[in-house]
Amino acid sequence: MKKTNGLHAEAALEANKNIARAFVEGLHDLTATKCSALMSDTATWQVMARTKSLPLGDPLSKSEFASMMQTMRGFFPLGVRHEVKSMTAEGDRVAVETESFANMPGGGNYNNVYHFLIVVQDSKITLVREYTDLLYAKEVVFDQPLVSQMAKQAAGTIFHIGPEG
Repeated sequence: MKKTNGLHAEAALEANKNIARAFVEGLHDLTATKCSALMSDTATWQVMARTKSLPLGDPLSKSEFASMMQTMRGFFPLGVRHEVKSMTAEGDRVAVETESFANMPGGGNYNNVYHFLIVVQDSKITLVREYTDLLYAKEVVFDQPLVSQMAKQAAGTIFHIGPEG
């Protein structure tokens, strides 16, 4: 980003934050429609995970991200609402902390915490890195019989079950 003056730089940071906020809000309905519109054609999404016991961790293209989101609708039919707790921008990067709220299909609630690192270039998102409590996700989502069965049925789409699945 070119810094011609302080006001231009501040406006560019605010624009990037608005794009990041719209993206996080777009996660709610799990259709990927709103999110995909904000992403560049070459954008990637990655849940930052080393574990292979969960169907997460590989970088996803924009179309793979959209497929993953639609698969997630089976896990969370009413969507996943993210409440933005804080947001910081520097250069082309926006750091967003959120807390999620969702109803589970078999009853119960899903309430996790996240940090998203979102890179915005030319008003389009080019990279999203998601950091979250994966142990909580495993215990509350992936270890549940109904969800585990759904994830196994989705294997071969975008969710890949690791050696323990």
